[in-house]
Amino acid sequence: MTTNKTNTFGTLKKYFFTPLVILLSIALNFTGSKTASHFAFPLYMDSVATIGCAALCGVWPSLIVAVVSNFLLSHFSTTALPFMLCHITTSVFASLIFDWTRKNNEGCLIIESFLWVGLVTAFSNSALGDTFSLILFYGNTSIPQVDNAVQGIFVAKESIPFATYWGGTVTNLIDKIVGALFGFAIYFLLNRRKLRFADFSLNKKIINNVFNIK
Repeated sequence: MTTNKTNTFGTLKKYFFTPLVILLSIALNFTGSKTASHFAFPLYMDSVATIGCAALCGVWPSLIVAVVSNFLLSHFSTTALPFMLCHITTSVFASLIFDWTRKNNEGCLIIESFLWVGLVTAFSNSALGDTFSLILFYGNTSIPQVDNAVQGIFVAKESIPFATYWGGTVTNLIDKIVGALFGFAIYFLLNRRKLRFADFSLNKKIINNVFNIK
């Protein structure tokens, strides 16, 4: 009986739940990016649901979300197609951290793993995105709020590379932490039974694993 219930749930997840999460995540990413353009706060908000999708469905569904979201934004917004690689790294790093956490935490995630995803993807996105921005657009992202942050740093220190990387790092940190908390909220609403709130020994293992500390 238990096996039949498990197989039924797996089938439902494969054919109904996962496609629905993918579609909703793409819609949320697209809406988030368009909404962020109307606020003065320096946020991208183009991957707010990718982390939640990675937590719920794994790497391949979240990769679909990353690619399709960025493709749509490149056609209907100001996001350039090369920045798709940033979105892909968000999906991959999030999935790796979540998979590792589950293996070491009896199949459950913890809120701290979402925050680690936000931190790691902030720096990976900053390294890639700022480099693309600098090489392709001379530091311009076509996102007014982000460009304003870069210009403000440029006023203090007249160096385009310095302003691009520092401005991009700060905005990515804010954006990805917001995205991580949003992903946690999605996971909490849809799969809270597989969530734990504190495991400091596991946090230490995550740190050691992420930074390859023996």
